[in-house]
Amino acid sequence: MYTHPYFYENNSSFIEFQNIIINYNNSFLFISDQIINLAKQRNLPLEKLSFSLIDLSPDSCPLVNGKQAFCYISYQDNIPRYPASIVKLFWLVIAYNQNPNPDAEMRKQLIKMIVDSDNEAASIIVDNITKTKSSKEKLSPDKLTTFQDNREYLNKWFNSFNYKNINISQKTFPIPYLQMDMPEGADLQLRHLNGEEKPIRNYLTSQNVALLLYQIYNQQFPQSPQMLALLKRDLNPSAWQDIPFNAIKGFLGEGIPNKNVEFYSKMGWTFNNRNDSAIIITPDGKTRYILVILGDDSAYYKDVEFLPMVSKMVYQEMRQLTP
Repeated sequence: MYTHPYFYENNSSFIEFQNIIINYNNSFLFISDQIINLAKQRNLPLEKLSFSLIDLSPDSCPLVNGKQAFCYISYQDNIPRYPASIVKLFWLVIAYNQNPNPDAEMRKQLIKMIVDSDNEAASIIVDNITKTKSSKEKLSPDKLTTFQDNREYLNKWFNSFNYKNINISQKTFPIPYLQMDMPEGADLQLRHLNGEEKPIRNYLTSQNVALLLYQIYNQQFPQSPQMLALLKRDLNPSAWQDIPFNAIKGFLGEGIPNKNVEFYSKMGWTFNNRNDSAIIITPDGKTRYILVILGDDSAYYKDVEFLPMVSKMVYQEMRQLTP
């Protein structure tokens, strides 16, 4: 077991992870304007868009209180959005916290969950973490309370380190081995607690996702190297173009002009949203950044060109900013 690096908001201008600072900085705010303008041009609903961008390049940002800082820009980065399969990134971190040395079978499930974004593997991992088990049977009130408390562990783990606006207690569907296309039994009950008609869904913010990727990148977890290995993507078309529902086509990776960059990502989509989150490092190591985009509307799902276009633009602008 290990402790998660605590972070807190010092004020409205920066976020601090112990002695590492993410600085809200206007020096590359024009990139934010370009993303927003592109969404407008494509008639995408701005109220459903969030993004976060962290410049990881050394010495790219002025010191804050004498400490190294990394420049940060964002748009609606604290609004909760449905993350789809990006939630699996958070389950990955908790899974490694509980079991730093997974056996061959659990390692297989972690690979499937992250590399293939497999819902069956994710279901098994969530059950393993929370000591719950999904079924089609409804639970009695007492058993449902226990089930809910156990699933809430996923949220509480991140809440204890000051992650806000987060719900990662719901599985992703369909789950073929359970013969569930949609939530049933206790999973359905969990979405309608206290008779709520509107379903309770997973939600994250682009800031949540960017900060977690930052911690993984910055080796703040003992298992960060293993996590990065699972997140690494080959951008050469021959590696992904024949794979259905791959993590590149229609997402950030497709827009990167240089296919030899180091690219680590976790995307997520449904018919009602399109999201991606990535760490990008150029071959010369001079340009490195984290980009998270959450488009929580069917218009973003339908527009398969928006994320690649944003990614290409951000890459080109970040290259020009590199000293």
